[in-house]
Amino acid sequence: IIGKAYVNIRDEKVAGGVITPGMLVERTSTDTVIAHNSAGGEVAPLFAIEDILQGNGIDDNYASADLVSLWRPIPGEQVYARIDPTSGSAVVIGEFLQSAGDGTLVALTSGALEHCAVALEAKAAGELCLVEIL
Repeated sequence: IIGKAYVNIRDEKVAGGVITPGMLVERTSTDTVIAHNSAGGEVAPLFAIEDILQGNGIDDNYASADLVSLWRPIPGEQVYARIDPTSGSAVVIGEFLQSAGDGTLVALTSGALEHCAVALEAKAAGELCLVEIL
């Protein structure tokens, strides 16, 4: 899931629900993490990464109450993020992305001010896409 890292800021938190590696997550007031749930809303870039210590890959979900491996990329770093499968929209290289409100990213909507990444690949809805953090 980590594409290019300059600084290795990692953490672990308990999952407050099902989380898939590559999801954009947010911390809760109970010190757990959940899929970022505010479409187009403000977000600190924090992504769930695969649990390699347990032999799990990028398609192996974390269950609620599992310890989630997290990566906090800084601007310029690259991560494979999940593109919103429900939008039906592909993303193109250079397109600005924002939270879709379910842990995935979607193309920046007209008039929206909050965005967190730019697509470095053209990908269909539902796929993993290499993105650069802004």
